[in-house]
Amino acid sequence: MTDQGPGVPPLLLPQLFEWFVRGSGSQGLGLGLYLARQIALAHGGTLEVHSQTGKGVQFELALPLVREDQGP
Repeated sequence: MTDQGPGVPPLLLPQLFEWFVRGSGSQGLGLGLYLARQIALAHGGTLEVHSQTGKGVQFELALPLVREDQGP
């Protein structure tokens, strides 16, 4: 998913997936991205963020077709 908004401030990026971390103007509790990443990790995947100030933000979710611990 990509947007064209203001982006995520660089100082916030390293903490973005932690509990209760919110950007200025956020209306949420700061749990959504934390939970989304935990779900991705539980399924053997990843959730990453790429952002440039003033150029928007992109979230990248990757999930394996088969979990490594389950075999083919």
